[in-house]
Amino acid sequence: ECGVTGRRYRYAEIRQLCRRFAASLCRTGLQTGDTLTIVMPNTAEWPIVLLGAMEAGLVVSTANPHYTAEEITRQLRDTQPKGIVTLSAIFPTVQEAIKLSGTHPKPLIVIAPGLETASDIPVGTVDLRQMLQDDIDASGVRFTGTIDDIVALPYSSGTTGLPKGVMLSHRNIVSNVAQLNGRHEICHTEPALGLQQDVVPAVLPFYHMYGLEIVLLGRLAHGCKVVTLPKFETKSFFKLLDQHQVR
Repeated sequence: ECGVTGRRYRYAEIRQLCRRFAASLCRTGLQTGDTLTIVMPNTAEWPIVLLGAMEAGLVVSTANPHYTAEEITRQLRDTQPKGIVTLSAIFPTVQEAIKLSGTHPKPLIVIAPGLETASDIPVGTVDLRQMLQDDIDASGVRFTGTIDDIVALPYSSGTTGLPKGVMLSHRNIVSNVAQLNGRHEICHTEPALGLQQDVVPAVLPFYHMYGLEIVLLGRLAHGCKVVTLPKFETKSFFKLLDQHQVR
């Protein structure tokens, strides 16, 4: 659930929407091993984009949405993405980064719902909601890779130099989530059981691996309700805690 807009998805919906997104990506021409870059703050659509791209056999690279065009440019030159998912508000920066990087052919640009009540979809881009419609046939989606294929390419924060890409396989991520969820003193949540479902505020950014693995994937694996915030603000954070009775 998005802690700002209130957009929410049930687990069954996310599973269905992931398959539709994977099918839509494949129909646009993206192939197994191609890179999809996500340039977004935490939103309710993150797991749909992430897991749908993984199911399509793509490598998911993540970029800080607060980066300048020049900072995003370096990452685009490294990863050569065939697709980018971002928000309307960030699109001008991404567009400038694509121009500076000289990426050719230009990647598919998908615009996800933002934090605004309504926003225009820029010309030359695709609305994520169009890629998730009910009439999309996802029956042909089949993951054909292996557990040792690279699935994630996050970048380090750059505290000791320029940010560096970190290649992670399906096995790496699954192992990390399983190890963390096996230790209650680390993960602090319980698997959903009956009417019991832990609520987890998701403030740590998903574009870094701690937020992605521990907060998002780890809590989804426990069946938790994950409530996203695009950034930490005291007022919105305490409102979230009160509204969702976070213990």
